[in-house]
Amino acid sequence: MKKSNKKSYAIYVTISLIFLIVSLFFINPRITELSSFNILRFGVLCLAILLIHVIKFFRIYFILLEEMLPLSVAIKLYAKTTFINILLPFKLGEFYKIYAYGYKLDNYPKGIYSTIVDKFFDVIILAII
Repeated sequence: MKKSNKKSYAIYVTISLIFLIVSLFFINPRITELSSFNILRFGVLCLAILLIHVIKFFRIYFILLEEMLPLSVAIKLYAKTTFINILLPFKLGEFYKIYAYGYKLDNYPKGIYSTIVDKFFDVIILAII
């Protein structure tokens, strides 16, 4: 891994951890009290979040399956677009997702279509629930 990639990865991880800690304080300001902190609940929450992202990754991977993206490239692209999508407000991250997938596939309409289909499946799952 190049030095700049290690540095940017460290920055992403640091920012993610800061946002996680800040969001935990917004959810429960008394999170620092040991009596209210349950490691089992936190582990189940992290496992659920991981499972949801694995399912969402495979969904977008299957949408883009005909483009023959290598799995490692697809994982990095999903992680990058998900991180930006969470950080940017008002669904501006979806425009970045369109750009990133279009740039990587060298086909911007395919980036638009894949994002629309992905959001359509999100809506279907929410309607079922």
